Amino acid sequence: MNQNIYEPPKGQLVTGPVKVSLKQKILCTLFAIFTASLYRGIYKVTPQFAETFAAFGSELPWLTSIAVDVGHSFLWIAIISLLPCLIWFDGFINIKYSLFILKTSKWMLLVALLMFSLNLIAMYLPIFAL
Repeated sequence: MNQNIYEPPKGQLVTGPVKVSLKQKILCTLFAIFTASLYRGIYKVTPQFAETFAAFGSELPWLTSIAVDVGHSFLWIAIISLLPCLIWFDGFINIKYSLFILKTSKWMLLVALLMFSLNLIAMYLPIFAL
């Protein structure tokens, strides 16, 4: 046993560049496009809903009014959510950030689905209040 106890153990660390497969790139792009379309849909529908509800002469519930007020910023979020599509340009971004971009696109899609469902609940609240 001539092992040095002060030497760190040798593991399976990846030291070279990480290649992203075509399947991962396509999945990341689909996640980004679906996320952007969800946010754009929220951006387009929310103000129209407020105008329609104002035509009835009623006041919006609290959660719905927040969704209407915040709905204008969803266009910028939709544009930002398309950034993971840059994974196709291997020379544009550093290859070691590719896996981070893949994970980020998955989380952005989950947040978009959560925001869409919360916005859907906020839009149906006035209907249930009638």
